[in-house]
Amino acid sequence: MRKYLSIYWFILISKNGSLLKQVKSFFGVPLSEKRKKEYRNPDNDPRGPWESKPWKAGSGQSGTRYKIISPTGKVFEEEWLGTEETFKKYLEQGIIYFPKGGDGLPRKKYYLYERLKEGQPAHNFWGHEEFGSNQEATKELEDLFGMTKVYSNPKPSRLISAISKISTLSDGILLDFFAGSGTPAHAVMKLNKEDGGKRKFILVEIADYFDTVIIPRIKKVAYSFNWKEGRPQDADGIGVFFKYHTLEQYEDALENIEFEQPQKTLYGLTDYFVKYMLEWETKGSKTFLNIDEMKDPFNYKLKIIENYQQKIVNVDLVETFNYLIGLNVGRYEVLQGNGMKYVFVFGDKDGKRIAVVWRSIKDIDFEKDREVIEGKLKEFEPDEIYINGEALVKGFRHIEPLFKSLMFEEGG
Repeated sequence: MRKYLSIYWFILISKNGSLLKQVKSFFGVPLSEKRKKEYRNPDNDPRGPWESKPWKAGSGQSGTRYKIISPTGKVFEEEWLGTEETFKKYLEQGIIYFPKGGDGLPRKKYYLYERLKEGQPAHNFWGHEEFGSNQEATKELEDLFGMTKVYSNPKPSRLISAISKISTLSDGILLDFFAGSGTPAHAVMKLNKEDGGKRKFILVEIADYFDTVIIPRIKKVAYSFNWKEGRPQDADGIGVFFKYHTLEQYEDALENIEFEQPQKTLYGLTDYFVKYMLEWETKGSKTFLNIDEMKDPFNYKLKIIENYQQKIVNVDLVETFNYLIGLNVGRYEVLQGNGMKYVFVFGDKDGKRIAVVWRSIKDIDFEKDREVIEGKLKEFEPDEIYINGEALVKGFRHIEPLFKSLMFEEGG
């Protein structure tokens, strides 16, 4: 029975974050042992085994018309793939082959040593057994988790490894908006293990198997690539550092809307619209960024619904602000000073050195606070400084109004 593969969509990103529009062609797929055996050397060519393809332009291919005379004197006048000058050069180099004892149409040789170096062009090989199948991928998950029916119709990691190998450089990024069972992470880690690459992956998923399949799979593969019945057969994994974010959902936003002064006469006002409630009575709700609550930025909480149950979770204001201002993060530093926790984020944006400082300002000694912040910033010498709450540091920008502007205000 033929084993089919599902269609797989992905985006490849260059190191600087732009889409790989500058890539004009894919890299080659490594040759399988079966493909290697298809190369022959019937004429004892000193360059080794080869295979050939027609020099004549095929249907839909543009070419150049000129006459070619075979070794037996037969004259061909066709549309050829290359110019007459190129043909003569190849003929002189012995790269042109005439089948049928020299009486057939010319063909160009392609050598095995070239394919081993460059790889096989990836035009029509996705159904090839070398790239696995959904059945193989299912078995792969069963071995990892030690159970059946982990995930329906997963993709084989061999397939995604091949896609990544022909499409990215060794330090590229693979972005998958439909992460499924997490195969892209598995494939990238496996490929990095094989060739010493430093590829990265970004996965996006909305289903609950993000927690039950994707994260456990990444952890398992980091420990070992060889699993059977849920048990690792060795400890020869690659190790990995990864972080994940849970984005606030529309339903979560509704869950956090709270009225400061409920309107008793709401139904008696025909011109009272919902937007007024959002702008006034509910403006202090945490989902709209309650600035007063940001005085303790490491303890900002939201209510969410998980498995039909309300749950209170911490919000990562530090990471969210980095994204909002488009900060290219260089490093984090966490320290205890002035009797409290400080988080310093150092990075760059638009050619400027940026420092972002977070701390709780409840019962803070602002003089000691200034000493802590300025002492640390001397090491970095930033062009711009962002600090939450009030501070005695000169020239800093307040985080809160910019945070709220970038999240909610038009044009922010």
